[in-house]
Amino acid sequence: MDIFEKYGIPQPDFGESTEIFNDGSGLADDMLCDKSEPCTLAIIRNTAQEEFISYCEKIESAGCEAGFKNETQSVISREFYCKGVILYAYYTFTDRTARFVFDSASCRIGEFQSNSGDEKFGETCLMQYGLTYGKMIRGVTADCGMNYVIRLHDGRFIVTDGGESEQSTDEAIEDFSLRLEELTGGKKITIALWFCTHAHNDHIDFFLKYLRLHREDVTLERVMFNFPAAEYISLMASTTMMRERIKAYYPGVLFLKPHTGEKFNIGSCGVEILLTHEDMIPMSDEKMYRGMNETSTVAKFSFDGKSLLILADIPDPNGIKLTKVYEKEPLSCTYIQAAHHMINRVEEVYRNTSADTVLIPRWDKTLEGENYEVLCKYYDSEKFIAAGAGTVEIFIKDGKETGIKKYPPFIKEYDNSGI
Repeated sequence: MDIFEKYGIPQPDFGESTEIFNDGSGLADDMLCDKSEPCTLAIIRNTAQEEFISYCEKIESAGCEAGFKNETQSVISREFYCKGVILYAYYTFTDRTARFVFDSASCRIGEFQSNSGDEKFGETCLMQYGLTYGKMIRGVTADCGMNYVIRLHDGRFIVTDGGESEQSTDEAIEDFSLRLEELTGGKKITIALWFCTHAHNDHIDFFLKYLRLHREDVTLERVMFNFPAAEYISLMASTTMMRERIKAYYPGVLFLKPHTGEKFNIGSCGVEILLTHEDMIPMSDEKMYRGMNETSTVAKFSFDGKSLLILADIPDPNGIKLTKVYEKEPLSCTYIQAAHHMINRVEEVYRNTSADTVLIPRWDKTLEGENYEVLCKYYDSEKFIAAGAGTVEIFIKDGKETGIKKYPPFIKEYDNSGI
């Protein structure tokens, strides 16, 4: 049965022929053939804004309940609820393409977002956690991995990614836990959102182990990631472990498979999804993706008059796509994360993004070479902060940095303690 017909939605009658793709799952593990959360992506190219809006009106007229909607100079997006599935529709102006995601994995955006609780802190804190970095030697050290934390006014946290298994020593996990405890004033740790940018070990393992060791004293409210279908690209074993662990430890957790154009609040922080793998497929005639980094989700977090742009591990094709989608409203932020630990060039992004500070999730001894020079062309090198130099906490209130705390690098050999 056709995917539109299955959910009682009128057949699209505009643009070029409809392309249909398996869009992966959520907390259900399609690597293990769990088909309980099917997600399907339909792409219609060479169409117009007016046709997309008119078709969205037909969807609502067909009895689908309308939810979230957003419109900018770059993206128009709509959310509908149809026969037990969320239909998320969005249109990108620059490539004149409409995308429709039949999403059985996510909760609705209105349900997923969160209001602020009682204000415990008058300022926000942004932390770049200083993982242990060295040369990439499997089972010994890692040269990548990233871990970002935003403390909200109500004391809850937004955590992005984690770190590699080699960085996940027992002592490092306890050091990270101590940082969170101090930031929340000794109260029980509540993670309002864990955002995983893509399914590489160095963005999962550290946080995964943290949950294992601290599940009794940590509340996890929300999880957000958009992984591609296992039939298109080989996902790592830690992806299965992560899904199983979250479902076992936090059976009531809210899940969102983020899509381009979504905007919502998590407490005092605004979240905007700028790009996902859905904007990239198919990457070529030969295969859906050329690598896992091309499935990275790009997101922007806004808090207290400042903002953080998470580029994850995007390579040049994603960077070019990102700047093309937002060419009518150039990207701007206060803090920008250097893409792929400063391994990837993505000069188009840096050229078209204004930022005050560059956060580099990599060891500071590598601040040299061609990619470093590219960053220096567009940003002030005096405002580069490398995670390899240690943990940095930046406190912010009403658009101003009110203080900075620094901790020395946590350098420990891998203890073979597993994740």
